[in-house]
Amino acid sequence: MSAAASAPSVHPLRPIGRHDSSRLLAFVGAHAVPGVEAWDGTTWTSSARFAGGPAVLQVSVSARPGFDVRLWLTEPDDEPAALKALAALLDLDRDVAPAELRLAADPVLGPLIARRPGLRVPGELDPFETLVRTIIGQQISLAGARTVTARLVQAVGPPLPTALVVDPAVTHRFPSAATLAALDPDDAALAVPRSRARAVVAAATAFADLAPGDAVPTRAELLVLPGIGPWTADYLDLRARRDPDVLMAGDLAVRKVLGRPGAPASVADVVAAGLSWRPFRSTALMHLWAEYLQL
Repeated sequence: MSAAASAPSVHPLRPIGRHDSSRLLAFVGAHAVPGVEAWDGTTWTSSARFAGGPAVLQVSVSARPGFDVRLWLTEPDDEPAALKALAALLDLDRDVAPAELRLAADPVLGPLIARRPGLRVPGELDPFETLVRTIIGQQISLAGARTVTARLVQAVGPPLPTALVVDPAVTHRFPSAATLAALDPDDAALAVPRSRARAVVAAATAFADLAPGDAVPTRAELLVLPGIGPWTADYLDLRARRDPDVLMAGDLAVRKVLGRPGAPASVADVVAAGLSWRPFRSTALMHLWAEYLQL
């Protein structure tokens, strides 16, 4: 074990352009799964894995625009990869000004952008983990999804080396695709309905079978898997592929915000409204979610 694992390296991460760092980190923290992540309202801590081995990343909002980061790495050579992954997660490298300029003229989005200038679209650290967590979260609350996923982590996730347990709530890595692909859908570790457990195992198999160099199965490959529909594929496009123009027209929160003060807007109404938001519909989506969640 390298000495770097017990003594963190410290880095400032600065965004391009205006960046609502507090709300973005709050969004990430709200989804924290005990065992692999911790969120105390100020600092987000997460386990990760890079070429040199497991790692722990810790992020807090800086007094200056951006974030302060601490890295506990098995191998110091993983530092550039860790910083690049965090830059993608925190959406630091794309200026949001063109999107805000385009969307500010919209009668619904204009006031939302005025309330939350600089709101960004979060990326992710691990596309496989993001997909599994999205599948588990289908049709249950965020709190319920976090609880179920935490049980899966405790059951089959690899424990962190003792030197990397820098937060008592972050003790494991998320299970690998190979580990979950080997599970029977009826395994007690998958404490979800069998149809959803089949989807998790199928998704894990798709990732485990990826050719070297491929990070994510194609959208078409995902949509033929059991239990994975357009909403789930869209969410992976948003977070993992960092597509700037995703519109999840069937999302209930989006429909409710656009339908106020009456009933939720129809899917067709959301699609129609989204025509004028192109090519920045992902930013529009984040503002609608933030309004719904009152972030």
